[in-house]
Amino acid sequence: MKLVHSPLFEPVLWEGRGFKILDETLIPERIEYIRIDQVAQAIDAVREMKTRAFGQVLTFSIAERCSPELSR
Repeated sequence: MKLVHSPLFEPVLWEGRGFKILDETLIPERIEYIRIDQVAQAIDAVREMKTRAFGQVLTFSIAERCSPELSR
């Protein structure tokens, strides 16, 4: 039996000075991540339910921690 890695285990990925969040509204048809470069983008993604539960917590935590870099 082959184990398949689920993207749900990585709802947020670091990328450069920002991060990407898994767009859970597209699952299972396709897997896409949304690039977050500004705190407002993180808020919009959560408001639009692009990510849920754990992904939301990570999105706000990372956005807050990175906010000086993300707001540039």
